[in-house]
Amino acid sequence: MNIWESLSIVAVAALVAIFSGPWAALTGFLRRCTFEVFVENVGRMSYSVAPALTVLLPVAFLSLSLSVVISYREIPNLFYLTWLPSCCSQVLCSSR
Repeated sequence: MNIWESLSIVAVAALVAIFSGPWAALTGFLRRCTFEVFVENVGRMSYSVAPALTVLLPVAFLSLSLSVVISYREIPNLFYLTWLPSCCSQVLCSSR
């Protein structure tokens, strides 16, 4: 595993943690509060998560893009194997 794949795994894991943590907290909180309190708390959480997402989203996108390019250069047949079934299913479905 190269450095870009490792960086991609860490960046995506951090994004999942940032998105799923507040979501899990808000689902339990939703049953016990009014709409106004809920909207205020979502605003605060969005404001506090914004700096981390401003950095992590571009890092995750760029590292995933580099991983895909590097993987394509190393194992180009892997991309043909994932593309082929979708292409064949479109051809088979359109011929009926």
